[in-house]
Amino acid sequence: MTDNSLSPISERRTCQRVNLHRPMQLELSTGEVIEGQAEDISLGGVLLRSSTPLDSALLGQLATLYFLTTANQNSRAYPCRITRIIQNNMGLELEKDVMAAFGKELTKGMFIRKQAL
Repeated sequence: MTDNSLSPISERRTCQRVNLHRPMQLELSTGEVIEGQAEDISLGGVLLRSSTPLDSALLGQLATLYFLTTANQNSRAYPCRITRIIQNNMGLELEKDVMAAFGKELTKGMFIRKQAL
């Protein structure tokens, strides 16, 4: 299998990854929208699995990633870059200045504070 990525393996994983599944939407710089399931998520990036072919996505292409909310609306925009494409899977690297906000939104609702009795 060909390694369709922009960086050597030694430079890839700088943030710990967790296996969470979240519906997401990716808007390519061309305006095309790809919906998929995020898997293997970290503060630095996401593996996006799409049910549709990724023929129009290009390595190095800039894009914007969104969480899909329960109301099927988009979250805040998270600028990213496509770093890997293998079949219907895409590796996305988030811009550094949005990583903290991405982590905050990712964990929203994971920890529920109990009401004081």
